[in-house]
Amino acid sequence: MAINISASVGEGGKNLAADLIQIDNQLRKVGMLATGPVTPQSRVAAIKKFQEIWGIRTAGKPDGKIDPGGMTLRRLNETATPLKLNAISIGTIAYGGYGISFTVPAPPKPYQLFLGPSTVAGDYLEVTAANPKDMLTAKNQLDLLKLIQKRNAWGQTLAVKLFVVLDGTVISESTPQNLPCPVQPHTGKMLPLDETNNGPKLTYQGDSEQGPFYGRMFHKIVGFDGYFFKYGGQFETNNVHRGFDCITYAGCPGDEHGGRNGPRSRSWGNQVHARKACTASPASERRGNTAKNRSCRCVRGCYPRSRHNQGRSGKHRAAERQGFLCQEHRRLLPALERRACGSGCQRHGA
Repeated sequence: MAINISASVGEGGKNLAADLIQIDNQLRKVGMLATGPVTPQSRVAAIKKFQEIWGIRTAGKPDGKIDPGGMTLRRLNETATPLKLNAISIGTIAYGGYGISFTVPAPPKPYQLFLGPSTVAGDYLEVTAANPKDMLTAKNQLDLLKLIQKRNAWGQTLAVKLFVVLDGTVISESTPQNLPCPVQPHTGKMLPLDETNNGPKLTYQGDSEQGPFYGRMFHKIVGFDGYFFKYGGQFETNNVHRGFDCITYAGCPGDEHGGRNGPRSRSWGNQVHARKACTASPASERRGNTAKNRSCRCVRGCYPRSRHNQGRSGKHRAAERQGFLCQEHRRLLPALERRACGSGCQRHGA
């Protein structure tokens, strides 16, 4: 809460009784004065310490005085007022996964900024040096995910605050904002499908050929044991959509980028008795590298890339760019489709 004074307070000030009460209370709020009696000397020392933190100087040094409408009073009011944490938005996983920002200015060091449900150890992220416009990045994303894991808040909404802390004491805390947490990660074991201790039961997200691509994909974050569900490059936060369709199930096992046990690996193709499996690079697709004589590597044999694009709809080409199996190769994987659909799919049967 902002205060106003009628005359200067501190070294060389008028030090009116009503003004002293307000300044002393505000200095306590920002951690510059301890609870208890205040002497003129301790008040001036507190004012000088606060001015030093903010870099407020007169003739090259802190003057220990607070003037009405002056910079010291302005910074004192700002520090005592909780920061405004803005509404949290879901963003691209590669850039942190969330848009988290607050209004400036924040007090400089030794003040610290903590973001989280509380200031208990392990229940917050220190964001003192973070960009106020984008506090969560790929660098501290893992810390947030481990916090969510510790609270077992997968698929839930977590109320987080922005705390200003000095020497372990909370100076202020913002109004909470809701953070939609990712659904529980999966172990990545798909053949056979591991549904033990793997969170809510997986859901079937529909036949992609009858509409948009609804199935979710896996996303691996280095340092975290498990695979996150993603859609459109963002964390899936709704348990209703924690699952796959026929295509995304094929694209997710083990390693989303087609590693040793990934959907474009030889071992994966052998497990599902596939005759062919597309290994075209999504990056080369995005670069438009579609020369007629360029081929995509397959588990066994090879198809010219030009065959992938003849008579192909934009929907199927989009699926290829996202790393899905192409239509030409998908029809050669009936065993895999039956595994993905089970008995509930009218198209593929039992």
